[in-house]
Amino acid sequence: MSNVFENKIVIIIDDDMNKGVTANRAAVLMSGLAAKHPAIVGKSHITRDNISIEGFTQLPIIILTRPEDKTYSDLIKSTRQAGCYHTMFLRRAEGVRSYADYSESISEDNFDELDIDGVVIYGKRKKVDKLTKNLPSLR
Repeated sequence: MSNVFENKIVIIIDDDMNKGVTANRAAVLMSGLAAKHPAIVGKSHITRDNISIEGFTQLPIIILTRPEDKTYSDLIKSTRQAGCYHTMFLRRAEGVRSYADYSESISEDNFDELDIDGVVIYGKRKKVDKLTKNLPSLR
């Protein structure tokens, strides 16, 4: 994914969560994306009085919801087949005491058993559009 501006970011989150939980999911998903693809983050800015303002994503972030007839597992499988990057939020992250416990809990499940309730997809605009074109916007 050489030219960041040829790409698109879409977050898919269930629409039955409160605003705080939804915002947290989006923030966590974007932190994972930015760690893996740092080119999406723009350069820092310097004010006239030499204060640094950190950069943020150079691409718009579209937030959509998952219809009940689509599973996150199937969406992720399609994303992989399309060659797009993805990462996911697992519901269990809310109830674990440490990142090590979280990691261990994941290793005890098969992929199709994961409690996914949020996904970020990043890739070529046309591919991401094809994957997400029928998903409604988060309201």
